[in-house]
Amino acid sequence: MDSNNPAILQDVAHLANVSTATVSRVINDSGYVSAETRDRVLQAIDALGYKSQRPRIKAEETSWVAIITQSIEDSFNSEVISGAYQQVMDEGRFPLILEMPSSIDQQINIFKQLQCLNLVGLISAGFFQPADGWLNYYDQIKVPIVVMNTKVRHPEITSIIINFEKASYRATQHLLNLNHTRIAYLGVPDFEEFSLEEYKGIIHALSERGLDYPDEYKISVARTPEGASQGISRLMALPPEKRPSAIYAFDDQLAIYAINSIHNYGLRIPGDISIIGFDNILMAAHTNPPLTTVHVPKHRIGSQAVHLMNQLIKRETDSLGFVYIDPALVVRDSTGPAPKDL
Repeated sequence: MDSNNPAILQDVAHLANVSTATVSRVINDSGYVSAETRDRVLQAIDALGYKSQRPRIKAEETSWVAIITQSIEDSFNSEVISGAYQQVMDEGRFPLILEMPSSIDQQINIFKQLQCLNLVGLISAGFFQPADGWLNYYDQIKVPIVVMNTKVRHPEITSIIINFEKASYRATQHLLNLNHTRIAYLGVPDFEEFSLEEYKGIIHALSERGLDYPDEYKISVARTPEGASQGISRLMALPPEKRPSAIYAFDDQLAIYAINSIHNYGLRIPGDISIIGFDNILMAAHTNPPLTTVHVPKHRIGSQAVHLMNQLIKRETDSLGFVYIDPALVVRDSTGPAPKDL
């Protein structure tokens, strides 16, 4: 490697064909890495002459960053966690990933245990609490906190807010430009607040075109295959002249479940009905047909959360307030012109 362009962590990851998080685990000797993968990473380090920028930390100086979530298996959360984990490791701190239980008593106990660590910050990656809940948890751990999609007003807590309303507004504009006027919404009761924001964006876009929104087009279902099936069944039970020609789903997972249900009715996507999701998870590009969706930069959000946490730690500002993320529409093959017979 040219001495004027020294190798960086990403170069090692590319050569070894692994993630940067795996390279960090090898360098820091933390977390499980198979012997074969470890050897491959070490060979890549030698070949590139990579030298870690991270100073060695004495055991008594170890600082931890807690990354908490409701579900590690959730594809959205896992990408946010990955971005935060990599950034924390690159900065020489130690990430502690915790899947939080549903029991309030167990959650309180976990926060008590965190007080035993040299904890410098906490990041929420899909663990939702009301504002008062975060204020109570801050009182326990007394370190900067970065949360997602909850507006908390506190000088030591920053909120990253995804603009669900703007996302659904843009998605609906896309459908309107394809001459769709009957657009159904599949929301979920477990995320009622976010569903409401998406619904508002749909209404906003339609109202600009002078269009009303029938109540039967707003459907709340479980985020499961059965829930999607029930939602599609309700839409298909409408008179043919009132059935929607397009659907906006709460997220990609629900949209994928809905696609399967739509196929069961013998309908073509997008020939008979178009559908849009939200998140842009990995599977969205591989559905049949590939799913038009709203892209949320999940990995970047995780990394940004760490940067925001650092600003709070360094007290670079009195308060960071709310940081808004505006998602972008990714158009694929699940949306097309409204059927001509409408």
